[in-house]
Amino acid sequence: MPRYTDKDRRKSIATRRRNAKIRREQIAKLGYNPNNPTVKLTDNLVVTKEVERRLSKRAKSGTLGSLVAIWGVTFFIISRFPISEWSLLGLLPALILTVFILYPWRAPVIKLALERKELIEERKQFYSSPEWRQIRTQVIKEYGKVCCECGLYIDNSIDVTVDHILPRSKHPELALSSGNLRVLCRSCNSKKGNRDSEIYANGQG
Repeated sequence: MPRYTDKDRRKSIATRRRNAKIRREQIAKLGYNPNNPTVKLTDNLVVTKEVERRLSKRAKSGTLGSLVAIWGVTFFIISRFPISEWSLLGLLPALILTVFILYPWRAPVIKLALERKELIEERKQFYSSPEWRQIRTQVIKEYGKVCCECGLYIDNSIDVTVDHILPRSKHPELALSSGNLRVLCRSCNSKKGNRDSEIYANGQG
């Protein structure tokens, strides 16, 4: 049987380091600080600059529909009047609403950052719980140290991971179901990420 050896592990680590270097170069090219400094959102909430940038992008994207609706209604109303009667006063309500929507970015970003923090803390609690450790041990005993994806035997115990076939984030009710768990080597688990195994296996994810 093929084996996942220390050589494979070193190759996987080298690949991750190379990818990390490429990401740092890309960040530098885009103009972001490669050291990723932290940003203090509140007294008890600190995130990296990169995380703040992603959360700000999400906060802004959520307002696009509101802006389209506001300006759509505004132009529908003023289009009922002759162009000669158009004035800035007719656009004033839409302008005011636009300012109220676009200006307070910090509040939505803080809300998203708090949700992210809660998810991280919940994840830590789950993977350190006795229930997870028990079911993890059972799954490894059942499957052995053989990766269910690449079929290699995993020599180093640190590279043995137990994967949720249907991601825990999408199917929390299956988090401790042995039928939704399998053994993967660290490399295959990293490649799969948060995608369903069926989608990943078919190359559609």
